[in-house]
Amino acid sequence: MKKYFVFLFCLIMIISLVSCESSEAQDDLSSNENSGSTDLNNDIKNDHITSPSEAEIAMTMYEAAISNEIYVVDEQMGEISLNDCRFLTNNVTIGECEFINKAILDMDGDGIDEYIIQSPQRDHIILRYYDGKIYSYSFDSKSLYRLNTDGTFYWYSTDSDSITDAKTMGLNQITFDGSFAVIKEIYKLKFKDGM
Repeated sequence: MKKYFVFLFCLIMIISLVSCESSEAQDDLSSNENSGSTDLNNDIKNDHITSPSEAEIAMTMYEAAISNEIYVVDEQMGEISLNDCRFLTNNVTIGECEFINKAILDMDGDGIDEYIIQSPQRDHIILRYYDGKIYSYSFDSKSLYRLNTDGTFYWYSTDSDSITDAKTMGLNQITFDGSFAVIKEIYKLKFKDGM
C-alpha cells in the first residue's frame, strides 16, 4: 500500500509540474505575442507612411503628359494630348516641332512647379498642375517675351515681327486663379513712332 501511495504521490507531483510548465509557457507565449504586436505597432508608428506631396504629384503628372499617358486641358481645345497642343505663331504642334526648350520653375510661388515649353520661334506653352489635372496655356512670342522665374514677362505689340518696331511694350506677371491663368499688368510703355 505504501508503494501505491508513493506511486500516486509521484504521479500527482509530475502532473503538477507539467501543468505549471505549460502555464508558464503559455504566459511566456502570450507575453511574447503581446510584445511582438507592440513592437509591430511601434514599427508601424515609427515608419511613417507618407503620401506624395502635391509638388511630387505634379511632376509625375507632367511626365505622364509628356509621354502621352494622360491628356492635358487646353484653354482653347479642351482635353487633348500634349503633342497636339499648338504653338501660336506658326500653328505647329509640340509633336511636330523638332526642337523645343523646356524649363521647370515655380512661377507663382505656390510650391508647385510649372512646366514651360518654348518653341524655336519663342512661343510658350505653360503647363500647370491643379486639382488633379494638367492645364496648358499658350502664348505667342509677342505676348510673352523673355519669361522670368517669378512669372514676370515682357510683351510688345507691333505690326512687324521685330521688337524694335514696337508701338507698345510692357511688363506683366502670370498668376493663377484655380485653372485660369491671370495676367497682371505691372507697367506699359507707348511709343509714337516705334522705339
